[in-house]
Amino acid sequence: MTMPTDDPKTSKSGVPVSELSAHTSEWLERLAKSDEPLVITQDGEPAGVLLSPSLFERISKQARFITAIDEGLADSEAGRYLERDAAVADVKERTRRRLGE
Repeated sequence: MTMPTDDPKTSKSGVPVSELSAHTSEWLERLAKSDEPLVITQDGEPAGVLLSPSLFERISKQARFITAIDEGLADSEAGRYLERDAAVADVKERTRRRLGE
């Protein structure tokens, strides 16, 4: 068993599903240590990708960040924004209400 080192986006190499199935524990241990995606192949073709929890979380955070940026840009382009002083006043008012003042 060797850990694939090729880029999963462009490579057709990886671990066959039968190998993964037969040695799941070992592959999960290797996956956790390498923190690299594992391409799973079926009939020599990429069929899936297995990620460690930490890599999945990093990718998920990046996706949420990019989505938030895109939403903010769309709001700005549509004129849905506040000038600095209005934004500061809005935050102060929301904080005051949350604290029950």
